[in-house]
Amino acid sequence: MSIRHRIANQCFQVLEELENARQRFLAGNDEEALHDIRVHLRILRTILPLVFSRRAKLEQTVLRAFKSLAQSSNPARDLEVLLATLGEHPATEALRQELINHYAILHQRFASGDFEVLTTTAAYLVKQRLQHAGKNGVTPWRQILKLQKRLDLALQHQDFKASAPTDKALLAWHQLRICIKRLRYLHEFALAAPDRAILKRLKAAQQVLGELHDAQNLSRYQHIDFAPLLAQAEAQRHLLCRLS
Repeated sequence: MSIRHRIANQCFQVLEELENARQRFLAGNDEEALHDIRVHLRILRTILPLVFSRRAKLEQTVLRAFKSLAQSSNPARDLEVLLATLGEHPATEALRQELINHYAILHQRFASGDFEVLTTTAAYLVKQRLQHAGKNGVTPWRQILKLQKRLDLALQHQDFKASAPTDKALLAWHQLRICIKRLRYLHEFALAAPDRAILKRLKAAQQVLGELHDAQNLSRYQHIDFAPLLAQAEAQRHLLCRLS
């Protein structure tokens, strides 16, 4: 099986899993549904560019639509984590209502016919790419090397040297986490035989930086000791530097 066919099959599988998660979210009885939707959207945004062409307007429109969906789910995700860790707090009731409002917005978007048109169009475009031989798209390793260079630059960001959790430093950690996620998904879903050691290191770093991001949101409502979190993040950064 060619690389493109293998990646296309991954796209079809993720689209199917995305639809399953969407149905579970709309049913309203699965607490993990939104998380699963977000994961599948991130994977699609990572591997679809390996099949799509940067010069094809419709394909780029599809990628932008998936990005918009993913971004629209960010507030609800942050509120879910915040409410799960905040405990009893004067702001809890207001935050719950805010989460309900965001759920309503997402329910409307996910129930819309536009969502089905988007996923159906994405599947159709992938099939079209398979039917037409050519050099459109990029190989996984070329994309991985490109992301690796971006990660190398991100790892050297000067704001990591801040001893306090400044806005600039936290933004730099957040951007590093996004880069790590994309690189992890490329290794995991685009390669026939991904390096498990690399995946383990990327996943560990992603988890630590995710905890730092959650702590940043929580710090608006209660005091957070960032010192141990920043120390863990810095340890992961050094390990990733060695990996590079």
